[in-house]
Amino acid sequence: MKHLGTLVMMGLLWFFPTGNLDRRERELAAVTPGTLTGKVFRSDTNQAISNSYILIMQEVQPRALTKHFDLRTDEKGHYRFNELPPGPYTISIYSWSRKQSDVPCQNPLEAKTIDDGKVTVEWQRKSEAFMEIVTIKGFSIEANRETFKDFDLSCK
Repeated sequence: MKHLGTLVMMGLLWFFPTGNLDRRERELAAVTPGTLTGKVFRSDTNQAISNSYILIMQEVQPRALTKHFDLRTDEKGHYRFNELPPGPYTISIYSWSRKQSDVPCQNPLEAKTIDDGKVTVEWQRKSEAFMEIVTIKGFSIEANRETFKDFDLSCK
């Protein structure tokens, strides 16, 4: 009776081979995540932007499968994302300024950043500051590679 379970399992494996599943698992294991690291700064004032918020979202379909990753820059404007699945991403960088005259892009309706990032500026009542959002679409992360990217929030 003990051997009946083993015989049944062997029969199932014979009828439903796992070779394709094992191959797919090996393919997925071979695609190792990438890393994105760099700094957020303003080239017009040569200042690092500390405590800026970076949100990166996969550009995949269907949207329900989209993964996102986020963090804040350190006091020197540095950031590091580990274990990012390879593929295209939309990156949004949020920074805050107490005075409108301190916002890196003074005319966001016509402005683009050095990386062709779309710029939005809005007043945030809760933080009592102007928030600048720079959005860059189609940024690529490669498998098993560290990508270095500094984001300049100054406008062209």
